[in-house]
Amino acid sequence: MRIVTDSPLQVSNQGLIDEERSRLARMIMALAPYDGAFNQRIPGLLISRFSRIDSDTVNDFNSPSLLFAVSRTSA
Repeated sequence: MRIVTDSPLQVSNQGLIDEERSRLARMIMALAPYDGAFNQRIPGLLISRFSRIDSDTVNDFNSPSLLFAVSRTSA
């Protein structure tokens, strides 16, 4: 689902928003270059990447988690 608004704030900042979205995508790709789970330097921190919805995967989130749902879009 993509939320689109016509607010002047969003329109005037669209370039900045696109730039930050690209920056976030690069950071995610650096930590999770392909689907799977990746241990990090911080003990207990695990970063997982999933490119498609899988009901078995959704049921695995049983510990405290911070989730980002990110999709690639083109303007």
